[in-house]
Amino acid sequence: MRDEFGSWVSFIVPPYKKKYKLPVLCLLTFVANIVLYYAFTIDKSDYSPFLPPSREIDEWWKYISSMFLHIDEIHLWMNLSMLLLVGIPFEVIHGSVRWIIVSFVGGVTGILYEQALFHMDGRSYLLGSSVAVYSLGGSYLSTLLLNYNQMGKVFVLLSCLSLIILIFQTVVDSTIIRTGRVAHIAHTSSFLQGFLVNGVVGVNIVNERLDTILFFLCLISSFTLILASLPLFLLQPI
Repeated sequence: MRDEFGSWVSFIVPPYKKKYKLPVLCLLTFVANIVLYYAFTIDKSDYSPFLPPSREIDEWWKYISSMFLHIDEIHLWMNLSMLLLVGIPFEVIHGSVRWIIVSFVGGVTGILYEQALFHMDGRSYLLGSSVAVYSLGGSYLSTLLLNYNQMGKVFVLLSCLSLIILIFQTVVDSTIIRTGRVAHIAHTSSFLQGFLVNGVVGVNIVNERLDTILFFLCLISSFTLILASLPLFLLQPI
């Protein structure tokens, strides 16, 4: 089955990769989000970081668990549809390990910056898989910039389509829906971190010297982005 799947994918996106994998992790994440929403009645605030941040109650694991929780059905299905759109092609091409690294490092970074730089009226909390979606979206941009000549035409089209839809969704949230509870800072930070992390784990351009330079530039920038958010967070009141 795997060989047949690889042959089908290689027909669509030659010759960027020689081996392709089933998007198992993306689909499991999709199912987990649905099960957690419909099968369990939980207080979501117990599993999500707060706005404004609280160093007393924002345990580290909440930055992960919050990516699997959603406020309502609209929030759930909008995020899950985008997760499938950007997550499946990414995991098929790059594999599950890279999928985890890009989505979760970018997601946590986005939540940190939303806490550090934005305050809503009253106490609220952050949740939703959109930070992982935007992180994967940022990875498509770095893939396009670094590996355009090695990518198949359909994969280039899918990458561009994913970026356009993410931008369109952001514009709609800001102008038409105009909801004050969209975490734009988290989305932007996740997108930037996804761009950088993908540059670290996925640089494979032809020029080896340039490849090495870009690797270290992306690595240093990624660590700097994370470290810069921590003092901002620590300056906030408990």
